[in-house]
Amino acid sequence: LPILLSSWVDPKRTITVSDTAEWRRLEGAASGRALFDALAKQLRGRKLHPAIHHGDFVPWNIKVSPTGPWTVLDWERGELAGLPGWDWFHYLIQSGILVGHLSAPVLIRRIESLLDSGPFKQYAARAGILGCERELVLAYLLHVIEVIKPSEGLAATAELLQALSTRWRKA
Repeated sequence: LPILLSSWVDPKRTITVSDTAEWRRLEGAASGRALFDALAKQLRGRKLHPAIHHGDFVPWNIKVSPTGPWTVLDWERGELAGLPGWDWFHYLIQSGILVGHLSAPVLIRRIESLLDSGPFKQYAARAGILGCERELVLAYLLHVIEVIKPSEGLAATAELLQALSTRWRKA
């Protein structure tokens, strides 16, 4: 997973968060919401290296060949210049909600463990997102709720966003 997602980062290009289609859709859907406005102040002008963004990167959209190569399926939400980290967050969070039926406290521990892990820190350095990982998780969750509006897991995602926002915005 870290190797694949790191290969999707383009370290030769630099864009701002607001240059991405995902951010523009989030801004259109959540502008005026207190959490979005706070995140926008921190993230909108942040420079980073874009990543290919799948948009629904989850285990059931990955086919692994017996010889090892991965094939990623279902690219309908894909973007060539997306926000780094969001596919990784989606993989962890949506699998936990939809398959594992994990509670918000368990998901919070898993998210914090991911953000503290060596592979993710290397990825974050490559993508230029060190120091804003938590804000990107919150923006990702808000995007799921306000833009994607999934038919399954919406309440659990909202609960997770509320819990993380309360936890991290105090810190």
